[in-house]
Amino acid sequence: MFCSTVRVGNRVIHGRPAAKVFKVIGFILLGIIGVTALAILFGFIVMWLWNALMPNIFNLPEVSYWQAVGLVVLAHIFFGSHNTFSNRGSRRDKVRRKVKDIHARAEANGRSISYDNDFKSKSDEGKHIYVDDNGHEYHYNSFREFWNDYGRDAFDKWLNRKEPGTDQMADTE
Repeated sequence: MFCSTVRVGNRVIHGRPAAKVFKVIGFILLGIIGVTALAILFGFIVMWLWNALMPNIFNLPEVSYWQAVGLVVLAHIFFGSHNTFSNRGSRRDKVRRKVKDIHARAEANGRSISYDNDFKSKSDEGKHIYVDDNGHEYHYNSFREFWNDYGRDAFDKWLNRKEPGTDQMADTE
């Protein structure tokens, strides 16, 4: 008698080839039945929540099961994530959007940010650059170095600032 072992996900299936095929088909059917049961349950939960809340709060009509399922599908179309298979969510694009946002904020405050194309070379990796109001650049190899040179004094100055026109300390809460 021929027996073999097959691994399907986390499960190990022992036995003859025909028995293994039936077990795999059984797992697939069980999965489909489980997903269908959850979808039906979710539709009933949405219908129950809608009928319990919306008519009383907003004077909206009650909905049937299929209308509740339609609302879920419509909400997914309007608010669901549609770029799961595109390259829009790549890290490089996120960094570009962040840099663009930083430049826009700097321009809105009347400052400009510029840097060399060589800035991203391996030797400059991990460097922190601070540009003061006079345009002078300070290069730091770590945030701790920046904090010790500039950050602590600036934070203390901000913390101990006074309200304009008064001798009272600014309320920071």
